[in-house]
Amino acid sequence: MKHALKPALVAVAVLSMLYTACTSSEKNKPAVDTAAEKKQINAMLDSFNMAAANADYKTYFDFYTEDAIFTGTDATERWDKKAFMIWAKPFFDRGKAWAFTTLERNIYFDKTGNLAWFDELLNTQMKICRGSGVVVKEGDVWKVKQYILSTTVPNDKLDSVIVMKAQQEDSIINKLAPGNKEKVTAKQPEQVDIDPVKVSPGIFKVLMENDKARVVQYSLKPGEKDDWHTHPGKVSYVVSGGKLKVNLENGGAIAVNEKTGTASWMDHVGKHYVENIGTTTVIIVYTEIK
Repeated sequence: MKHALKPALVAVAVLSMLYTACTSSEKNKPAVDTAAEKKQINAMLDSFNMAAANADYKTYFDFYTEDAIFTGTDATERWDKKAFMIWAKPFFDRGKAWAFTTLERNIYFDKTGNLAWFDELLNTQMKICRGSGVVVKEGDVWKVKQYILSTTVPNDKLDSVIVMKAQQEDSIINKLAPGNKEKVTAKQPEQVDIDPVKVSPGIFKVLMENDKARVVQYSLKPGEKDDWHTHPGKVSYVVSGGKLKVNLENGGAIAVNEKTGTASWMDHVGKHYVENIGTTTVIIVYTEIK
């Protein structure tokens, strides 16, 4: 009986040795070099921000995964990559989208080292904003899978900000409240177009109009601003350039450096108004296609 047990004991011993060896091998396996990966992610996010500042449309969106989600500062701004590309293209077509400079950034990793998340403070045209998101490693390249942009509000200013946004956001809260799903899915009214020639006749001057097109000259002096308006699709030519600030309906703003002699196409532009923040009169002639 004792002899019969020996082979079994030997087998158990061998298995035990193999398990110990494997466990030891796993323990000795080198950990993810987070310092090197952080360096890569920092470089990627810096290039990501630079691409937007340079209005490099293709490079900027190549930093996103195909299933990426972008969430903006307005409660209504949540897009998948395709929808975000459509929304952003008119701004990139103007030659400058948005310029974000990182003030500080924190990066964290999961156990695999192939997924990380970050938060950062940004110096922007909206003053300090916070960017946060998730990045994943695809092959040897880090890409943005989710990006969330939020504005910061000093605590002692919060009460006044709440008052300013209450009416608009209360309507959103009501639509999204439990039991109100029919309001969420109901068709929303289309945005009403605002003709700039009618609201700012001293700034927008019609040069020619027929049933196929309208040619308009836009002239904005330093320190001057126009009124809220929209644009249909149009071809623009900058006769005299300068620095403009485009104020958006959602409270955001975009600085634009219009360069003399440049031409561009823009699809429909939603409600906005423009300020001349430079020292030269900006003159643009554009043709609206009817």
